[in-house]
Amino acid sequence: MLTIKEMEERLGFTPGPTLVELAKRAYETASVLPSHAFAKLWFILPWLEAKYDGYDTCFGGSGTPKNVKAFAFTGGDLVHFGFLTAPDLENEESPIVCIDPGDCAQIVAPNLRAFLGLLSIAFGEVMGRHTNEHWFAFRQKWYGNEPDHLQEMERLSQIILTIPDVTRPSDPERIVKMTADITFELFWD
Repeated sequence: MLTIKEMEERLGFTPGPTLVELAKRAYETASVLPSHAFAKLWFILPWLEAKYDGYDTCFGGSGTPKNVKAFAFTGGDLVHFGFLTAPDLENEESPIVCIDPGDCAQIVAPNLRAFLGLLSIAFGEVMGRHTNEHWFAFRQKWYGNEPDHLQEMERLSQIILTIPDVTRPSDPERIVKMTADITFELFWD
């Protein structure tokens, strides 16, 4: 597993305890390729790759707003996630932004723990400002004819839920609405 100093060098910021625990779970789940431990949830941590060659390779030029620090992506369509930078907040306490370069960038969770809780209900590709009905229907709608896939998604969700203070919300719509819906300017390098 990477040291905190190595994580900091790769991310460009100091990881907090939740991100460190997420990395730990990734290594425990898929020691050969921890970056893809949660890939069935459309959630990839490229900075955990053995041959990671930097932020620009994974996220640069992909519309990331200048005030967002990217940390994960879905593995498709350049959709990725980052911390909204705020001078008075540690990264993990900052709102999580979902950047879809083909569409928009929007806040989807008030912090990393809440984001991971939402991930445990649905999956990365559908992160957004949805109704409860949508949140709880996504997996069945996309993978209802693939019971093995659904079972693996739930297994990975349960692993994420072992991270301290990460819980599966009963009202995901309320979690998303804890932060304002802000319009971001996408930045293309």
